[in-house]
Amino acid sequence: MKALILRADENASVATARALIDKGFQFLSVNTQVVAHALIRVDTIDLLVMDEQIEGQLTHAIALSGERRNPYLSAILLTDRERGQTDDLYDLIPSLYGLVGSAATPELIGKLALS
Repeated sequence: MKALILRADENASVATARALIDKGFQFLSVNTQVVAHALIRVDTIDLLVMDEQIEGQLTHAIALSGERRNPYLSAILLTDRERGQTDDLYDLIPSLYGLVGSAATPELIGKLALS
């Protein structure tokens, strides 16, 4: 399975990648939405792990683009929204599999990726 990691923090990206490698994933890691969109157009992504915002812009469109290419895509969104502010995200992003805080450990992300 192939994962696309879209994180603003390079250290967080590396840690997330290591956790996913340990779970058997291949990965692509980027820190801009433009590159993420380009990769989604040319490759089939099974798992998307992304910060909700990169450079002040929401990343929801990345998940929607990935869904068009692979309807079985699962997305894990890292966000700092409070519990009551996240309910609408599952309606907006059908591939959304899980929401975790942006400070979530890579191990937790790896466990969600396998579940």
